[in-house]
Amino acid sequence: MKTPTGTEAAVCEDIASRQELGLEKYGVTVEENPLILKQWLQHAYEECLDQAVYLKRSIDELKMKTPKSDKAHDEFRLLPFARKLEVENKKLRRELREIKKELRKELRRELRRKLRARRRTK
Repeated sequence: MKTPTGTEAAVCEDIASRQELGLEKYGVTVEENPLILKQWLQHAYEECLDQAVYLKRSIDELKMKTPKSDKAHDEFRLLPFARKLEVENKKLRRELREIKKELRKELRRELRRKLRARRRTK
């Protein structure tokens, strides 16, 4: 196995540091700790609760630092609507071109009709 680099290496260093702290505090490694499964699960659950508190506090801090309308987020959120509008816009342009063609045809017919009528009156 290759030696970790970057972020993975930093995580490995953090694990090693936590193990040292645990050895100093409890005098045993996790592997040597005699807790039963239910106790391990309780510890894990409590750690998750702590993590939820830390995450919520961090989210609240970010909310206070950033404006309510985060432009990048708003643009991303509105992207599906923009795509729908773009499709609708193309559709309307096509319809408009067709209407213009029909109007031109109608105008030509009307002009021809008027020219014929003038010729008859002369």
